[in-house]
Amino acid sequence: MKNKKFCHTLKRAIFILFILSFLTPSQSEGAALDIDSLESVLDALSSKKRSIGNDTATVEVLNLLCWTYRLSDLGKAREYGKRGLKLARKITIASSGESSTGWKYGIAKSLGNLGLVNEFEGNTSKAIEYYTQSLELHQELGNDVSIAYNLNNLGAVNYYQGNYNQAIDYYYQALNIQEESGNQKGIANCYNNLGLLFQRQGETDKAIEYFIKSMKIDKASGNKEDLSHSLNKLANVYKKRGDYEKAIEYNLESLQIKQEVGNKSGIAASLNNLGLIYSEQDQYDKALEAYNQSLALENELGNVMGTAISLVNIGELHLEIAQATGEKKHIEIAIDNLKQGLGVIGEKGDKYLIHLIYEYLSEAYEAQNNYKEAFQYYKLFSALKDTLFNEDKSKDIGKLEAKYEMEQKIKEENRIEAEDARLAAEEESRRNNLQYSGILIFLVLLTAGIVMTGRVSIPVRLAEGLIFFTFLLFFEFTLVLLDPYIESYSSGAPAIKLSFNAILAGLIFPLHAFFENQLKSQIISRS
Repeated sequence: MKNKKFCHTLKRAIFILFILSFLTPSQSEGAALDIDSLESVLDALSSKKRSIGNDTATVEVLNLLCWTYRLSDLGKAREYGKRGLKLARKITIASSGESSTGWKYGIAKSLGNLGLVNEFEGNTSKAIEYYTQSLELHQELGNDVSIAYNLNNLGAVNYYQGNYNQAIDYYYQALNIQEESGNQKGIANCYNNLGLLFQRQGETDKAIEYFIKSMKIDKASGNKEDLSHSLNKLANVYKKRGDYEKAIEYNLESLQIKQEVGNKSGIAASLNNLGLIYSEQDQYDKALEAYNQSLALENELGNVMGTAISLVNIGELHLEIAQATGEKKHIEIAIDNLKQGLGVIGEKGDKYLIHLIYEYLSEAYEAQNNYKEAFQYYKLFSALKDTLFNEDKSKDIGKLEAKYEMEQKIKEENRIEAEDARLAAEEESRRNNLQYSGILIFLVLLTAGIVMTGRVSIPVRLAEGLIFFTFLLFFEFTLVLLDPYIESYSSGAPAIKLSFNAILAGLIFPLHAFFENQLKSQIISRS
């Protein structure tokens, strides 16, 4: 029964990996493979003997698991991403001197996935580092679709940091590549990101134009998950324009799709958006219920950005309630949630969100007549607002300098990593050579000792034992030396390895018999 189950798992592994071999990076990331199937494939691959081919397939599955878990468990996504990156780097070192294009692709894909995980966790500096390394490798390999994917992600991180000029530059670079390759999914993704950027800058007409373009592509492709993202973004922009009827319609449609596909991260985002709409309509109980449900999901996922957004929305809602009802207790609740949100996101998080927190805290302290704190937060809000909406040349120079320093840092880290790997390989080779030399010297001395015994009178049995031990040791030493070559030729097949060992034993046996007879005749002649 166990054998049947194992064979079934292996067949499924072969089938999935066969399908993966025909998919582009973006297609394989969106492949409809459930987590249980992928983990079964990983178990089946782990039970097989290590080889470059097996390890390469394992990297593919680890990357798919990282990508799949990004929507439900960021901890597991990070774990699988790091395992994939580590194994892909091992394969590259093992295949040095050969064509390592495939292994570089595995490294690049793992780096891109880890960048996404860090972006979701709010670690933007680490996300940029991973995305940049992934981009450089894909550019080296000439993978246009993956280059566009990383450019898009770099645009998104810069968007969250308030670097809008840099973000739009990355987005348009990505869009040009996607249009040239005809990748509709990639084009739709670029449209969505451009729509978000224009929405944040207050250009709602342009934002709607891009979101509708994206939605049309998603509907034509039948990709429900991507369609739900486009619907969600349309709902947000209509809310901003005060068209709550359309906003609720698009949001509920998006939420339904996300519930169907089990996208917890998307469900949390839709609930947050519904809360915002209910808040605009003064339906405070409904808004608070939606925010709390979203917060619970974001905490479960470990999504730092989502958690911060939910906390800020709850804080802002309580501030609204206090202003509408005059109940002071809501101001304390607002301040508590806003400070929690600021603590979660940190000073290096989404600059736009941070500037909103400063604004809301200033309003909350003003409502408490605490003008000192209100003024402090207003100054922080005003300073950050200026950096977000008044770009200047010095900021552009700073970006270029930061990019150059990042590139230099990545190159230095790669150089150190390669040097460490080379030194480790040299150390292992030196150790093995010393041990082989020691064994060879011992065999020579032992053989010389046996030859000398022919000149003295010793028991025949002792002479036979010494000769047997020497040839046994010689046989084992020869096996150790030849084992890598035998393993490579036989691919680990026991029957072939046994045949090699038998041939070797057959060659050594006549030598053993010859030396034994010679030594015995010398001992007998001296007796």
